[in-house]
Amino acid sequence: MSDAMGKMLKHSIVIAAAFAAVLAMPAQADFDSGLAAYHKQDFATALKEWQPLVDQGNPRALRNVGLMYLLGQGVKANPDKAIEFLQKAVDGNDPEAMRIMAQVYIDGRVPKLGQSLPMGTELLRRASSLGDTEAQYQLAKLLYRAENLQAAIPLLATAANNGHKAAALTLAQILEMGVGVKKDQAEADKYYAMAGGKPKDIKQK
Repeated sequence: MSDAMGKMLKHSIVIAAAFAAVLAMPAQADFDSGLAAYHKQDFATALKEWQPLVDQGNPRALRNVGLMYLLGQGVKANPDKAIEFLQKAVDGNDPEAMRIMAQVYIDGRVPKLGQSLPMGTELLRRASSLGDTEAQYQLAKLLYRAENLQAAIPLLATAANNGHKAAALTLAQILEMGVGVKKDQAEADKYYAMAGGKPKDIKQK
């Protein structure tokens, strides 16, 4: 490939990337507007902002609208419709949708799907691999209850090191009491600090 051709292709890629960014800006603005409305419990406005993004297959919008149908927020609760939206978001690799669907399977709250701990666990694994700290924490708890400490503790540490305070507190208590592991007060204190202190210290703040 000639230098001139290489420069032309690089220039085309830069232009294409810039154009894609410009196109994405309105979608991000609509999503953010919907999120602001959702946090204010203005569900009608949130749905209005997100619906065009849902029609475009935006995974985050699909997840949020699916959650609204699951919980009956601004719409009549419709578990089947909720699952339809959430599954599309999962197919779009949205980790939060995976985590929500995992809980649906674990709780068995949607009769159409039934209860399935293996399916829930697998979805939590997928979300965890994508860096979702809450999924890492929830999966770690499942593994800990199943006495799979070898897998649970590294997950707790990963979530804690990424800012998940409940994971930090859980790991600190495990290390302090030596539950299934060797006691390590120095490490326990490190994770207590990440959690904001020991429970009694947290309550006093």
